Amino acid sequence: MRRLIATVFTLCFLIGGFASLVQANPTIKKNFDLPHRVSAMTVVEKANPQNVMVTFTNQNGVLGTVALSPTHQKLQNLIYQLGDQKIKIDSIEVNNSGDPNSGAVVLNCKISDTTGWNKRPFKGMIASWSR
Repeated sequence: MRRLIATVFTLCFLIGGFASLVQANPTIKKNFDLPHRVSAMTVVEKANPQNVMVTFTNQNGVLGTVALSPTHQKLQNLIYQLGDQKIKIDSIEVNNSGDPNSGAVVLNCKISDTTGWNKRPFKGMIASWSR
C-alpha cells in the first residue's frame, strides 16, 4: 500500500511539474494551408521568439521540419518528400525587423501533388506574431 501511495504521489508531482513547465514556457502556434493540401505549422516560444520551428505535413504525415534561429535566420535549397509528394523550399526566413517580441516567417517554395506532378509555387508569409 505504501508503494502505491508513493507511486501516485510521484506521478502527481511529475504531472504537476510538467504542467508548470508548459505554462512557464508557452508557445505560439500558427497553421497555414499551402497548395496541394500541405500545411505549415509554425511554433514560436514566447520566452524566446527568435527560435522558430516550422513543420510541413500532408494527410499522410510529416514531410519535413525546419528550425530557424538567430544564427540561422534563412535557409535555402531544401527538399522534403513523403511518398511521391515533394516540397522544394527555395528559401524560408524568419524576420523580426529588430523587434525581438514580434516576427514573421516567409516561405518561397514549390509543392508537387501526391503523384509527384503538378508543381505549384508559393511565395509569401506563412506566420506572424507578437508577444
